[in-house]
Amino acid sequence: MTKYLLFILFTLHFLLFPVQVLPEEPELENFAYGYEIMTEGGAPIFRLPLPEKIYQTVTRPDLGDIRMFNRHGQRIPFAISRQKTNQNTETYWVNLPFFPLRGNVEQFNRNLIDIKVNDNGKIIDIRYKDETDVPKNQAIESYIIDLSNVKHNIDQLSFIIAGGEGGYLKKAFIEKSDDLNSWSMLVDSATLSRLNYANHTLEKNNINIPNQKINYLRFTWRDNSEDLKIKSVRALLTTTSVEKAHKVSIVSGSRSEDDSNRFIYDLGGNYPVDQVNVLLPDTNMLIEAAVQSRNDPESTWNTHFTGLFYLLTMHGTDLSRQPVKVGPTSNRYWQVDVKTDDGIGTELPKLQVAWVPHDLYFLARGEGPYTLAFGSSRVAAPDKPVNSLMAVLSDEQQQSLVKVAEVGALHTLRGPQALVPVKVFPWRQIALWIILVSAVIIIGVIARKLYREMNQMQ
Repeated sequence: MTKYLLFILFTLHFLLFPVQVLPEEPELENFAYGYEIMTEGGAPIFRLPLPEKIYQTVTRPDLGDIRMFNRHGQRIPFAISRQKTNQNTETYWVNLPFFPLRGNVEQFNRNLIDIKVNDNGKIIDIRYKDETDVPKNQAIESYIIDLSNVKHNIDQLSFIIAGGEGGYLKKAFIEKSDDLNSWSMLVDSATLSRLNYANHTLEKNNINIPNQKINYLRFTWRDNSEDLKIKSVRALLTTTSVEKAHKVSIVSGSRSEDDSNRFIYDLGGNYPVDQVNVLLPDTNMLIEAAVQSRNDPESTWNTHFTGLFYLLTMHGTDLSRQPVKVGPTSNRYWQVDVKTDDGIGTELPKLQVAWVPHDLYFLARGEGPYTLAFGSSRVAAPDKPVNSLMAVLSDEQQQSLVKVAEVGALHTLRGPQALVPVKVFPWRQIALWIILVSAVIIIGVIARKLYREMNQMQ
């Protein structure tokens, strides 16, 4: 009897503490699809941005079911990393000197204005040659903004505006100049606004500037703006910036069965989303909403942003919220939870998401063309030795050692069958229950035998 008990205990130990067996690396035919990858020129490492179909096909949010193969079907090392959207970038705000001008900008062409600058180009004074040509009661329509001492590129201008207590929505344009004589258009149409809507004040007094070095700017109102006065001007400066182009998708949703003010969205893939926006179905709408996401329908929602989304129209000009920065997150399912009491009506809002594709680096080992295989429910995440290599290479070394590969035709390998999860028979759990029940029976038999022996001894 003791032998049976020892056998049961040994089997339990084997089941509860199994020896870890590493999964075998999959072959090319284990994946659903594959892209043909072409390389030109001799280079040890190649880079390519991941195509959008990969995000729509992979079964793992961490992109673990991706492999690289050479022409002979041999696996080759690779690594996946996010593209850097702002590399070695510093941003900060500086106050700028500015000078108001009465009358329209045509006075510059008639040489009615005298501008004095120092040897460094800084504006010292601006005055009219003959004040009788420009009456003092004439409205201020333009401002000269001096950036001659600013050494870095400009990303944005921010204005503090006095007046317009009842709100305003005004258009303006901005010209640039290197010498205060020749002017060219920089921003043809910009909108500055302060609106009171649904007990909220919406203020947008920033203007994006094409990233460049500028000496002088001339800001001019397009609309009648007698009641408005610029009190200060700031510039957002950047030293260096490498901006990658975002891909944008607009997704339609459905109303939640639990709450009519909640809307559910399926992106259809595990995109690395880093910007979201709620597109309202009609003009003159303002809602407060929470934007949330999760990776599968059973998980809890993760909140990324709670705030206002709006689409307002005044004098034929639309004013809407800019995209909200999030994550990045690869969650596929999203939710917009509207907090506004009166809801949003019968029309459904749409969700706009933006992302930057990952870069895939691979070692050019063996002959090409190479195959980027993806999509498999049976694949575990691989080791990525190229990550360590890329970390120790300097930017100059990467530029000389890494070349761009070209994505070619898409081929079906195993097809959708590779995406179906494999149902594993739970033999370990069944065996464990059989052993446990047998152990209980044997222990009961032993206890009964001991009980009888004790009674016979009495």
